[in-house]
Order: sequence, then C-alpha cells, then structure tokens
Amino acid sequence: MPGDDAAEPTIIDHGVLRGLVDALGAPAVAGYLDRALGEAESARDQLAAPELTEDAARLLAHRLRGTAASFGLVRIAAVAARLEAGEPIEPGRSALAQAIGATREALAAAGLATARRRAT
Repeated sequence: MPGDDAAEPTIIDHGVLRGLVDALGAPAVAGYLDRALGEAESARDQLAAPELTEDAARLLAHRLRGTAASFGLVRIAAVAARLEAGEPIEPGRSALAQAIGATREALAAAGLATARRRAT
C-alpha cells in the first residue's frame, strides 16, 4: 500500500552513493544531495497547488524521479514514479513527504547529512 513503510523500497542505494563519494568526494556529494532533496521538497510543495494539472504533476514527478534516481534516492524515486504513473496527487504528496524525511535520516546515518530545509 502506498505510504506503508513495510511495502516501500529501500530508502537509499549505498552503492550509488559510494560511487559518487569516490568520484567527487563527500563534501561535494553532500551538496548535491542537499540540492536534490530541496528539489524534492519543492515538488512536494508544488503538488499542493490547486491549479496544478494532472499533466503538470506527471511532468514534475518525471523530473523528480530522474534526479532522485541519479543520486541513489530510491524511495523518493519510487514515489515519483508512482505519481508519474497517475497515483492520486494527495496520497502521493504525503508519501513524498515521508520519503523525504526517511531519506534525510538515512543520509545522516550514512554520514552524508544534509541541512534540513522545510518542515514536511
């Protein structure tokens, strides 16, 4: 069930993150992750806009899925993929907020803590 942690995928892909850290260094990766999480938070906020069309929501989700997948943010990418496939916006927005929080916690545990942006 969407939003149920037991049914959700892994939060982050440690292999992708290790590869990025090896190539770019931890400080640079932490900066990129902070920006990627900021984009996810922005998408979460945009999904609340009453004027958002279904097509615009799908495009927003498509972009977020690509960014999240590039940085190994598996759970965020999975939520974005469901939104892109047509999951209703409000449950998807809620799941995205949960995924962002879980991702921040997982990144902190992996030593790649990012600055907390906005409350979910």
